[in-house]
Amino acid sequence: MKWGGLASRNAGWLDENSNGLAERLADTRNLLSLNDDDMKSLRHRVKRFNAGMSKVYSLLVDKFIIYDSRVAATLAWLVALWCQETSKLFVPPLLQVRCLRPKEEMAATAHKLRNPSCCHFSFPWINTPAQHVHWNLRASWILSSTLACSNVAKFHADTQPLRALEAAFFMWGYDLAATPACSVCPLAGGKSCKTSLDEYEKVGI
Repeated sequence: MKWGGLASRNAGWLDENSNGLAERLADTRNLLSLNDDDMKSLRHRVKRFNAGMSKVYSLLVDKFIIYDSRVAATLAWLVALWCQETSKLFVPPLLQVRCLRPKEEMAATAHKLRNPSCCHFSFPWINTPAQHVHWNLRASWILSSTLACSNVAKFHADTQPLRALEAAFFMWGYDLAATPACSVCPLAGGKSCKTSLDEYEKVGI
């Protein structure tokens, strides 16, 4: 939990729920192992889930990646880039990856960009545990399928290819400010996109 500064958000809860904690974790592990991303079911069964708990379950569930703000940012960035290259006017609903806000001080001199929303390429924020699990499952499927479709990828040289790809997503999504996916936007007549993430924040996307 200390990695990524997530201990403060989870340590207290883990201590408070130490009685029966193993059973609680096992129940969620069994739910995730079903590979069912149905939101109705998840809303009723998932009570606590965040980036810190995603780390825990990545160790308990086979082919289940850590879904934090960096991984979400990278996945959304790739979708935005694909939309741009294929002249899409909006993100298809099934590809509207939900992003997570970075953990940082409000007074930070430079805020990290972890959501590539621009023009009509919008990616909503995760607001509930069920939404987090929903996209954690989907991201795990996408990364696993990507590796399965490319046996020559360098990630296969690692003893754990999925972890290697996950690590690459950590690095790429650390701050998207230097590599905007919407640098040449079809909605802006081929010019740089002028719509900032701040404008999306104002409407609560």
